[in-house]
Amino acid sequence: SLEASSICQLKCPECSQAKGNVGIIGKGYLRFHDFKTFVEKHPHFKKIELSNYGEIFLNPELKDIIRYAHDAGIKLTARNGVNFNTVDDEMLEILVKYQFQKISVSIDGATPDTYAIYRKGGHLLAVLENIRKINTLKQHYHSIYPALDWQFILFVHNEQELPLARK
Repeated sequence: SLEASSICQLKCPECSQAKGNVGIIGKGYLRFHDFKTFVEKHPHFKKIELSNYGEIFLNPELKDIIRYAHDAGIKLTARNGVNFNTVDDEMLEILVKYQFQKISVSIDGATPDTYAIYRKGGHLLAVLENIRKINTLKQHYHSIYPALDWQFILFVHNEQELPLARK
């Protein structure tokens, strides 16, 4: 597991990153040069998880990391979760084209108002649009990647929306 970004644009109330408690990780992002050096020194690694404390899509060098990993035969995942609010169209295509393996998208509400209670600063409609776009690109490229998982943290304020969210 490598931290692609310990920076996040959201201010989720219980997130240690939003509270500034990032401990030894600090704030920043994984640089392409450092990723490449790591891969060269550890050729036995064939899978790397990139998500943990921050939003990986805030890493300005992520596109290069994904391309390089693909060419090196390394499968990348973001199973610890992403908020998927700030993903540009080029990044969406790179995720599909270079077969990023799996992404868990955090969506804690079925309506914009409920979603924004915990994902402070986030926009549910933008997240859903990014999911639609990536699914369209997967059809275009005849790809199953990236596989998308839905992460829904259950709270008192959103539990009534769980049936609607599943639908």
